[in-house]
Amino acid sequence: VRPKAALLAYCRRYKIPVITTGGAGGQIDPTQIQVVDLAKTIQDPLAAKLRERLKSDFNVVKNSKGKLGIDCVFSTEQLVYPQGDGTV
Repeated sequence: VRPKAALLAYCRRYKIPVITTGGAGGQIDPTQIQVVDLAKTIQDPLAAKLRERLKSDFNVVKNSKGKLGIDCVFSTEQLVYPQGDGTV
């Protein structure tokens, strides 16, 4: 996650347009894919960890509108974790 956060922080600092992605594991419904500001993603542990790293390691904080200025493709679908036998 740290290298991804470093790349996003660099792009944000130098005003280079960039779009990132959240995690897709355990999600199968393409109708629930959205593109929103990284600060507004939900149900995405990878995006949450990325926000945490951006703030702690690179001092990237939300603006007055509550946004980070980095678009993120993610899914609002509830995560489905595999069972012990591999089925979901």
